[in-house]
Amino acid sequence: MQFIAKAPLYKIIRITGPQHNLLGLQIAPGPMAGMPVIEALDRPSGEPGQLVEREVIEQVMHGVDEASRELNQTYGIEKIQYISTDSPPVEVYRYLAIEILRRVAVVEVT
Repeated sequence: MQFIAKAPLYKIIRITGPQHNLLGLQIAPGPMAGMPVIEALDRPSGEPGQLVEREVIEQVMHGVDEASRELNQTYGIEKIQYISTDSPPVEVYRYLAIEILRRVAVVEVT
């Protein structure tokens, strides 16, 4: 996995053989009242997306909740970026959100 830290937007890229996923999270300083902005990054013209936006948001938010409990820290998400033609299953975005927040927590401590 490749982690790109350019606060406040953090990205993680996962490539395993033919599967590939990118997740970007813009982290808020505290809890958010509303839903984050979702940004499906460009896809090749004419190519249908493989992921359902609502499911990506749901999995990311589950991951954020899980990481918040694990790290004993409340994280708010202002923006979610993903590529709609990335590989399923959508559940991988839960895992990627957790990994981003784990790495952000390490950066904050050092």
